[in-house]
Order: sequence, then structure tokens, then C-alpha cells
Amino acid sequence: MTTPREVFTAFLTQACCGTIVALHRMGNTEIVTYKEQLVFMLTGYFNNCWNFLLSGGDAYVVESFEMMKHDNPSCVIRHLFSIGASILPDEPPLEIVCVTPDNVEALEAARMAISKTLHQLIMDSTTDELFLHTCEGLSLNEERAIWVEKGRPTVAFFEVSS
Repeated sequence: MTTPREVFTAFLTQACCGTIVALHRMGNTEIVTYKEQLVFMLTGYFNNCWNFLLSGGDAYVVESFEMMKHDNPSCVIRHLFSIGASILPDEPPLEIVCVTPDNVEALEAARMAISKTLHQLIMDSTTDELFLHTCEGLSLNEERAIWVEKGRPTVAFFEVSS
């Protein structure tokens, strides 16, 4: 049986690794702004996840949050983002530096290596106790009801400031 921590770790590993690979494919590897760009992209990813949670529009996101077994989705998404932003690298990982964005096989090998490293970092950054606390806040059903009442708008859970 998969634990909430394992689901959290797998979900966050995929999110962070996907962000790193996406930025590499875009060709943005300038070290001065690398981490800032990753955090910006991760912010967008989690804003999309929040909207998919509200709409039920992405089975992977909805099922992952359900399997994390926490009744406050805003608490979970804050933890995901906080840990994710903290483990994103300050510069491009060595595994991906020499890989051209169009070399699919090498990029996949780099993704697998980066994913393994991120997975371990996330496991080291979390404990099972992360899911045993109670948060003040709304349940997913309550969040959805408010969202529907407001006309189902696209919601920016996280705001990006310059």
C-alpha cells in the first residue's frame, strides 16, 4: 500500500524534474537567473494543479491529492511548493548540462538521473508526520463549492511578484 508520503514524494519529484527538463528544453540555462526561472515555472505548475483540483480536470492531480489523505488541499499544495522550491537547484544539474534539448534519448537518461536525486532530496526533507497534523482551512469540497459559486474562474493560488 502506498503511503501519503510516498505519493507526495512521487508527485513532487515529477513536478520538480519536469520543471528542470522544461526549462532546459526552452534553452534557459543562464546560471544567474536559473533558480528564479525554475521557481517561476514551478509556481505556474502548482497554480495549474490548484485549478485542476477545483475542476477535477486532471485525474493524476486529483488522484494524487486524494491519496495524500489530507483534508486541506491548500495546506498540501503549500507544503509541495515550499519543499519543491527549496530543492530546486541553483544551476543546471550536471546530468543535463551537455544534453541538447532535441536529443530525446539523452534527455530521458538525464531526466531519470535527476529524478532519482530529487526523489532522495524530497524523502530526506519529509517525514510521515507531515500528514498527521490538522490544518485550519477549507476541505476540497468546500473550496470547490466557493469556486463554483464564483463562476469557476481560473485561480492563481500563488502570486508571482517581481
